This record gives sequence, C-alpha cells and structure tokens, in this order.
Amino acid sequence: MWAAADDVWDKDWIDVLYPILCANHCLSYGMVQTIDGKGDRIRHIANNRRFDFTGSVFIRRLKYFVQPAFLGKANLIYGVFPQKVFTRQLFDALGLNTNGTDMLALYSLLKVIEIRGGESVFLYKRIHSDCAGGGAESLNITVFNRVSRLLLHTIIVQHIKIIDYSSLSGVAERISQLTLIPVLFVLDLSYLVSNKLKIYR
Repeated sequence: MWAAADDVWDKDWIDVLYPILCANHCLSYGMVQTIDGKGDRIRHIANNRRFDFTGSVFIRRLKYFVQPAFLGKANLIYGVFPQKVFTRQLFDALGLNTNGTDMLALYSLLKVIEIRGGESVFLYKRIHSDCAGGGAESLNITVFNRVSRLLLHTIIVQHIKIIDYSSLSGVAERISQLTLIPVLFVLDLSYLVSNKLKIYR
C-alpha cells in the first residue's frame, strides 16, 4: 500500500482490508474522512462514500471513468493491493505527465483486478496549505467563485477524461467514453449544484 506522510489511518485498517484482498484478489479499500491541518474533521463530499468497481473489465472500468473525480475516487490509491499487480503498466500510468495520475493508475489497475470498498475503516485524508492540492479547498469562498471554479473544474475534468483515459482504453471503451462525455458534463455540474456548491465546507 501507498502511505502519504500527512494522512492517518484507523488502527485496524490493514486487519480489516487484508482478508478482503485475500478472499477476492482485489484492491481493498475502506472509506475516507477529510481532516484539516490540526486533525479536525471537515465536511467534504467524499466523506463516508462507498466505492465498489466490480464486474467485467469493461463494466468496472466504465463505472470508474463515469464517476466524478470530486467524489474522491483518487483516494482508492491508498487501499491495500495484491503485490503482483505492481507491474510496469501500473508504474507507467503513475509516471504520465498529467494531472490525476493516481486515478489513471487505478483505471489501468482495473484491467486486472476489481476494487472493493466501503468497509467501516477510515483513511483520514488531510487537507492543508502544504499538501499537493493546497489548502484553498478548505476555505470559505464566495458563491460566484465557487460557481466559476466548478465550471472550470468540470470542463478540465472532461478534457482530461477524453485525452488521458482514452489513451489507456480499448476501442469499445473509447467509443463509450466519447458518447458519454456530453452527458457526464451535465450530470457532474448538476450534481455539484444540487449539493449547494458545498464540495467543501
């Protein structure tokens, strides 16, 4: 498993997830709770969310592609992996010169194993001024700025999806992705708006 220096795990994270990995030969993951620099819990749209990307290779990869990034699917990189999946293909995906390499690596990984999650153990993901995403997410900002950021974020995410995910996809997957992009843009944006623009507190 990967270990980020500024995050915290429930003490029984591995005890709970390792048997699931062994029984299903999958990436096993719990849930995420976002915390600030002091360790206090903060509200985040990804908190307590259950993740399961199972089924055929095509279905589970399509499900991962469709899920919006802001729901926290990048955090699955901190799950517990079977050792044999650490292949050149996985590291090539992690080494891509683009944003969201953790998500692309997970998408690549779904070609060989499922991801099973939702168990009652937590990764406490820390958001602070020195983390990779910066601390701006935990600040209260104006509604106008929130709307501007969400529009820009949604447009950028769709661009990344169509360029980067398709580079790791087969022909049928690419066709499905291209077909879904306009629908996903509307769904992602409406989901954000329906949540009162409160991705963060």
